[in-house]
Amino acid sequence: MKREKELLEREENIKKQEMEIKNLQKQIEDMPKQLERALQGKEVEVIKKLKAEFENKVDFMKKDWEAKEKIYELKTKNLEEGIKKFGAENILLRQEAEKANKKAQELAVKVIESGTKISLKPEEKESSQKPFSQG
Repeated sequence: MKREKELLEREENIKKQEMEIKNLQKQIEDMPKQLERALQGKEVEVIKKLKAEFENKVDFMKKDWEAKEKIYELKTKNLEEGIKKFGAENILLRQEAEKANKKAQELAVKVIESGTKISLKPEEKESSQKPFSQG
């Protein structure tokens, strides 16, 4: 009886070990499939992460470009306004120069016609001695 009991226990242990071996073999057989699924899952995850990073970089670069473009547009506008301003000032200075030249010619004609030295009125003295204003 003792011997039978030992044999039964051994038989049970062997059956347990066989079941364990079968389970381990099943796990070993399933391992490549599990690895493949895990690899595919990680691949999808990495692709999503890289796509998101790429989209963020593209978005940042686009916003950076738009900001630089606005700055250049403002600089161009300021330069154009400066050109217009200098053009208007140039016209005013030419007009002032023409007026001064005309006055000088008129004065020269009077001097030549009178044959004598003409004394300038006080306001003409001031205007003839003033340098051109640069407005």
